[in-house]
Amino acid sequence: MRFFLLNFVLFLMLMPSNSRSESISTVISWGEDPAWIDIASGSEIKVVASDGVSDGCWTNVAQTRDSVAIELQRSGYKINLSDDGYSASRLIISVSGYGIKNQSCAVLYEFLFVTMTVGRDLFSQKHTVMSLRDVELWRKSGIMTGPKKDMSYRIKDEFISLTQRFILEVPQLRKSALKSINDVAGLNKLKDPEAYKFWSNYELK
Repeated sequence: MRFFLLNFVLFLMLMPSNSRSESISTVISWGEDPAWIDIASGSEIKVVASDGVSDGCWTNVAQTRDSVAIELQRSGYKINLSDDGYSASRLIISVSGYGIKNQSCAVLYEFLFVTMTVGRDLFSQKHTVMSLRDVELWRKSGIMTGPKKDMSYRIKDEFISLTQRFILEVPQLRKSALKSINDVAGLNKLKDPEAYKFWSNYELK
């Protein structure tokens, strides 16, 4: 995916300016981020766990990360668990916190899904800058307090639950993103009939 995006940017940069205006249509979407359209079953997702917890309040970090990965894999996503390398889409589970008196813990957990997109900044009619940007698509967070002996398992269960919720919401978010594009393309169908035809017939994979 990363190499595809890099090649796409180079393609746009090397394409003659008159060809760009003739062959590329632009639709401005006001709804869900259009990046959702590319997040289909079969996409690769890198799962990352960030441990900012002290005092033994999250002792099963690797097990939690693997459990999240298994949920995604069951739904058809390709999983990347390597410490090096890169994936365009990343699911980051992070926890920060510490132990408090009476063998208890207080933690802040966060579930974040980001993906890389191609950005274009227009500086004049003849000069644009293309860039690769990380876009935050889905985030959930919360606070937990309670006995230290139970905290690691509570964190794990919470991330599994959030992963399942994420998996269930992705199809609807993809449909919503496509609908937003279709709505705008429909409003401009007389001005840009080619874009309207393309998006009207576009099918989510």
